[in-house]
Amino acid sequence: MIKNRRALRKRDAKALIERFFDEWGIEFGDGLVEEGRINGTVIYMHDGHPIAIKYNDKLLPTLNILIAHRPQIKYITVDMGAVPHIVNGADVMMPGIVDFHAPFEKGDVLWVRDVKNKMPIAVGIALISSSEFGREKKGKALKNIHYVGDKIWNAIKGELG
Repeated sequence: MIKNRRALRKRDAKALIERFFDEWGIEFGDGLVEEGRINGTVIYMHDGHPIAIKYNDKLLPTLNILIAHRPQIKYITVDMGAVPHIVNGADVMMPGIVDFHAPFEKGDVLWVRDVKNKMPIAVGIALISSSEFGREKKGKALKNIHYVGDKIWNAIKGELG
C-alpha cells in the first residue's frame, strides 16, 4: 500500500517528468504527480500510476512502466536460466547476460529483460561499465534493486488491482 501520498508542486512535478523523459525517453502528458512511500521507499506516481522509485540520488522506473513502454535503451538481456534467480532478488551475474544496450557506465540505472519474451523482470544499478563486458567473464554485473515479486512490485499490484 502506498502511504503518505502528497501532490508535488507544479515546478517539482515538471522537473521530475522532464528528468524521466531525458533518462528513459518515456513521455507523460499533463496530470497529477504525487510522491508516496512503500515500505519506506519513495515512489512517484503520475495520475495514480507508479512511475518511478527514488534510490539514493537515482530515479528508477517501476516495472509496470517498463512493461507498458519497454524502452529500447538501458537494458540488459539475460538467458532464461538466470530469470528465476533474478526474480528472487539475486544480482545479475556476468554469465547470464546475453545482450545489452551500450554505452553505460558503472552506477547507471539499467533494466533487465529475459531473452525469450523481452519482458522487464528487474531494475538495478550497473556494477561495471559496458566497456568492461568484453573483459569480464564472471562476477556481478548489476545490483538488483526492484524486481518482479518484491515488496514494491506487490504493493503496486495491490494498489492497481
